[in-house]
Amino acid sequence: MLTNQLPDAIEYFDGLSIHLVWQRINANLKVSLSQFWLVQGAIADPQEATRRTQEAVCLAADAQGNIAGVSTVYVASFGVPPQPYYFFRTFIRPDCRKLGLVTRLFRHGDAHLAQCFNVLDNTSPRGTVIVTDNLRLKHPRAKLMIQAQGFTLLGMTAEKKEVWIKKFV
Repeated sequence: MLTNQLPDAIEYFDGLSIHLVWQRINANLKVSLSQFWLVQGAIADPQEATRRTQEAVCLAADAQGNIAGVSTVYVASFGVPPQPYYFFRTFIRPDCRKLGLVTRLFRHGDAHLAQCFNVLDNTSPRGTVIVTDNLRLKHPRAKLMIQAQGFTLLGMTAEKKEVWIKKFV
């Protein structure tokens, strides 16, 4: 149970609490997140699960204080010329997959990362990229949701995944 491990909720949604955890991962939360991904089969390698805890941005918890979902980001170079961008990933526990939850995790996380952006720091990520690994993100309603968050479709990868971008400035 995470009740004492999480910062205050920034939103409540359909029986879940949403928490901004970016750069607030303590030792207990690290273990809980790692176990969440391993038990749910989202990440198979324990070392990778532990490493990825440092990339957590927003977390959803159920009424019992168990992790319901988490969004993470990693930084990679993108574009011409190559510049750093945040790449978003989200995993929601199957019994907690509710319409609107991913949008809320993403919206809060992206807004916080944009606030952290430093235009004078050339190493600071310049924005956010979404690559549609999940087939549900190709649905017309999902595309409208992505556009509503301020993203522009850039094109497709060689694997036929859509690439969306949102610059902080």
